[in-house]
Amino acid sequence: SIPWLPLMVGSFVWGSNLYECGKPWLYTTAAYLSGAPWAEAAAAAGGCAGLGAAAFGLCMLKARAPRFDRQAGHTVLPSRLAILWALWVIASLIMSTPAVVYVLSTSLPPDNTLNIGSGVLAVFEHNGALLLFTMSSLIIPSIARSLVNKVTGADEPNLTSELVVFARMVTMLLIPF
Repeated sequence: SIPWLPLMVGSFVWGSNLYECGKPWLYTTAAYLSGAPWAEAAAAAGGCAGLGAAAFGLCMLKARAPRFDRQAGHTVLPSRLAILWALWVIASLIMSTPAVVYVLSTSLPPDNTLNIGSGVLAVFEHNGALLLFTMSSLIIPSIARSLVNKVTGADEPNLTSELVVFARMVTMLLIPF
């Protein structure tokens, strides 16, 4: 990502025409990017190229990573995998509840139409980060490990990792936004 930093910051500064005044450090971000089609195109191209390079780098790391072999003679039936993923999608949606409540607590006014009290909003706003950290680092991996062991009958670290990554993406990125 370092090679793309000058391209991105340069295109942001070049195209920062949204305000004549403002915070100078925001000129180096996409916040003030407006009215300069070439700068916007350069920022979009730089973003795509940076993400492509990051994906390529991850593929290269994956190719060099040590492989966890399945237990000798153990195969997971496709029907069990389907059941596992169906259960995991439901569990991921349920585990997204704290993230949704945290987002609501930071954006809802105290006198909201959902009848969520200001005390509840304040508790989630101030403690939401700790709850989300606990969910992501402790609860999701342990539930994934347990579910994989129960459904497949064996310890499958690769499958467990896939479930954890999926749940973290759902709970931290997709559902809250």
